[in-house]
Amino acid sequence: MQGENKAANEAVKGRSDKRTRYLILSGSLLPVLLAGIISHVTANALGDLSEARIKESQWQLETIVSKCIDRLQDIALGTEARPAGLRPLIDRHLRVNPSKPDNREIFEWIEARRSSMSDFRHDKLDNLILEARKDYQRELAELQKIKKTYREHLESFYAGFWLRRNGYPRIDLTDRPNQQ
Repeated sequence: MQGENKAANEAVKGRSDKRTRYLILSGSLLPVLLAGIISHVTANALGDLSEARIKESQWQLETIVSKCIDRLQDIALGTEARPAGLRPLIDRHLRVNPSKPDNREIFEWIEARRSSMSDFRHDKLDNLILEARKDYQRELAELQKIKKTYREHLESFYAGFWLRRNGYPRIDLTDRPNQQ
């Protein structure tokens, strides 16, 4: 009888050892699983936030160009319809470093469409273009900083792994902003 009890006790003990090992293994895998889930969600949030900031900055650049064109047209051209060649011309000139402004091409373009322009208008347009160029360069520098940080995240070992695994980058990260 004692032998049977001893065998039964060892069988129960063997089963409880297996359960204990299973619980320990499950308990140690749970934090790893939670860390993986949190990393996945964090990487998605990082990718979404970075790309949203890039799109917002690109939109700001577009807004600066559009506002400059609207104000320039109001000052120089009055109520005439916006000519087709104005946007690429202004866009190209806003990209020039503000310390080296040369607005002759813009004024020649305006004078070709308008017979005369007062010195007051000329100075006002010059200041408008200079301010728009400064705003554009500031926003462009911010966009480049955002893209650089995002690229660093994409190239990092841990965050980059999760970002690439989740399909990032989903937008074009070239240095040229999305302009029409």
